Amino acid sequence: PNLQPIMEYACLALLTSLLGLVGGSDPSEQYYKELACIPNKASNGKPQTYDCNFLNTLKDDKCYYKGKEYDVGQQLGKTDLPDCLPSCTCDLFYHSNKAYWTCVHTDCPENLGPEPCPGAVRLYNTTKSCCSDAFECEYSTKIKLKETPTCEYNGKKYLYGEKIYTGPNSPKQDKCKICVCDEGFNGSLTEPWCRRTSCDMYLHYLSYIKDGCLPTYYNPDDCCPVPIFRCPKDTDLVITPKNAVIDDNNKDLKCKFGNLEMQIGQMLSRGKESEEECVECSCITPPHPTCVMNAVCETKRQTDFTSK
Repeated sequence: PNLQPIMEYACLALLTSLLGLVGGSDPSEQYYKELACIPNKASNGKPQTYDCNFLNTLKDDKCYYKGKEYDVGQQLGKTDLPDCLPSCTCDLFYHSNKAYWTCVHTDCPENLGPEPCPGAVRLYNTTKSCCSDAFECEYSTKIKLKETPTCEYNGKKYLYGEKIYTGPNSPKQDKCKICVCDEGFNGSLTEPWCRRTSCDMYLHYLSYIKDGCLPTYYNPDDCCPVPIFRCPKDTDLVITPKNAVIDDNNKDLKCKFGNLEMQIGQMLSRGKESEEECVECSCITPPHPTCVMNAVCETKRQTDFTSK
């Protein structure tokens, strides 16, 4: 088959993605916030780079969460546990002697059997409710009835108890929040109706963080990454795209990945592993490159895989 149109569209999609990153849709802001890196403010108020040097001091035989260090065998205190994780223990990978977290996840009854009705909507008491407290089977009918209590956000109505998730298309101040529709909600995403989403990267991906691996974001505006990591390899190369604009005034602003250094605008060569083939990593906001999935490439990869 003629792959030229597909490749041309893939290149266009990547260019559009990178332009989106430069224009402000940059997942690195949430990424660095999760890692607790310190922003260095630029003249326009947006961080030009972050200080993540403390990551180099993480010990292989220790676990970390919210700035605290834990020994192997220690558990997180109840006040530190995130929602839906009743316990987390610092464990050890015996083949690598590196500590990591193992957490018990809450099994909600609604996930263990059939739903009570087709298209049932789950209702919750608070944003911290892990399992639903009720179901609504007449959702469409009740939304249309004016006497039914509802909340409205971004032009959409929600029943009391329904969760509201903000994502890629939300205004910056509303991005990455989870809310529960309830009395008093007025559309401004503030407490007690809303809270910021946490990806808990130290709990889920500590071993990758220690190895200097980069998470992948499916879209530039996503709040949390998907569990596909780009880890340093001896075969990695730095690539300068043909249309890249390298700012000579910012040559000191560099991303580091393994033993490589990249100037803003440069990219990493693609990984060789199957799930890495469509991951594009670019130096946008140092010190780490930002990795985003090339959607066109990934769709083709999945199609090729299922057709085999």
